[in-house]
Amino acid sequence: MQHEQKLEELFRKALEEMVERLKPQRAFIAYRAGREDKLVPICAHGLPVSSVLVTGEISLGLITGVLQTGEAVHTLDAQNHPQLSERTSVVLTGLRSVICAPIAQPSGLTVGVLYADDRVHEAAFKEGEVAWVRELGVWLGRQISDLLQHWEEPDEQELVGWNRIRQKGLEAFGEGRYADALRLLARARDLADSWPGEGPKLCLSLNELAEVHRAQGELDEAEKLLSRALEILERLSRDRHPDAVPCLNNLGGIHFARGNSARAEALYTYCLDILEASGNGRNPRLIAVLNNIGTVCLERGDVEKAARHYRRAVELAVMAFGEHHPAVLRCRERLDECTRASGLRPV
Repeated sequence: MQHEQKLEELFRKALEEMVERLKPQRAFIAYRAGREDKLVPICAHGLPVSSVLVTGEISLGLITGVLQTGEAVHTLDAQNHPQLSERTSVVLTGLRSVICAPIAQPSGLTVGVLYADDRVHEAAFKEGEVAWVRELGVWLGRQISDLLQHWEEPDEQELVGWNRIRQKGLEAFGEGRYADALRLLARARDLADSWPGEGPKLCLSLNELAEVHRAQGELDEAEKLLSRALEILERLSRDRHPDAVPCLNNLGGIHFARGNSARAEALYTYCLDILEASGNGRNPRLIAVLNNIGTVCLERGDVEKAARHYRRAVELAVMAFGEHHPAVLRCRERLDECTRASGLRPV
């Protein structure tokens, strides 16, 4: 069974429990996921799913507020509520009692809402029921998080094709053929985007495509791609996982290119913390992060700190690739530049 079907079953079960417990006139569950991160009604009681987010039916401002703050809303009587009484939906539908609670994953990310209302009775929902809906939202968030971390991989043939396109794109990028790199890596991204759900492989493709845009100075497009990748990783509860480091590192590069060295250094340091906390002090991803921290330090004149990070990058590169690998030579060039700036003898 596809994960989308499992999610829909999960939401329908939760809605049934809401209807049985609260006895609302209307209720629905909406979820935001996918490439536009758009809120989508999944199931409803007392009104068609197609009418859920239609202006005049439901207070869209109330839902937006819950999504933005992550806090539940409970109104005893919307007709006399200072912020709600004049809203179109309240006037047109005679709305009285409302509960709207967030669906929040363990990471804190709000991915949807639970909604119930009564257009006849004020105070239709008691405090105990409000607390119950909040807990249901927390439970749903945990279930979604667990499910998202077990997305089924595409079949082997699709993976082989995706990897082949990626590698050709990365080769073109390394050779400076940016147009070919963009075309190929965009194809790889689109292929990963066509698989059910949004998993780490899509994030990898988004990051690789973003890096080509960044290299061409197209910083806004690169940032847009990286932001989407990081949002997906947050949904997967991998925002503090080594998988997030390439995206965070490249996002730091965008801020550095824009002249925001402080923000760049904060992101690079965050990457360093993630990798060191993973327990693998020899992770090759550390090399790029250490070099980038060194560059920021050197720019602001902290030569000693820059040299310390460059030296560690050289050591890791030698262990990972061998003494004469191009990556090692590049790291040594940076260290030599740093030691010359400090007046010390190059290592």
